[in-house]
Amino acid sequence: MKIATKTLDLGIASDIYSAGFTTDGDEFIAERYFICAEDKDGNRYEIGGFNGAKKVFDDEEGEVHFQDTREEGKAAANRLLVRIQEAGVINTDFWREGRPVYGSKAYCQYGQDDDIAWEKKFAA
Repeated sequence: MKIATKTLDLGIASDIYSAGFTTDGDEFIAERYFICAEDKDGNRYEIGGFNGAKKVFDDEEGEVHFQDTREEGKAAANRLLVRIQEAGVINTDFWREGRPVYGSKAYCQYGQDDDIAWEKKFAA
């Protein structure tokens, strides 16, 4: 489905992800950037995924480090956002469905049920 960007609230959003494990076995949590398009009913569509960290190996010591690449990730997301705005339309066939805005029409129609199912899955 194609949607005109003038009817959407477009912006850069972020979420956290596991970038890998340190030499000590600790999980390194980093930020990932993407474009989020939100319609008047609270439906969200997402595209892209620009990581905010890069795993680096120290050959001499054999240790794993993580390089902060948040600025590069934000810049790449911004370039994509500009291209989308210039195109003037998005095709949701190529976008992921995001979680609807809490309390919105979309949330009341289907998002609330998704939240309840998710809570039941992880409550045990």
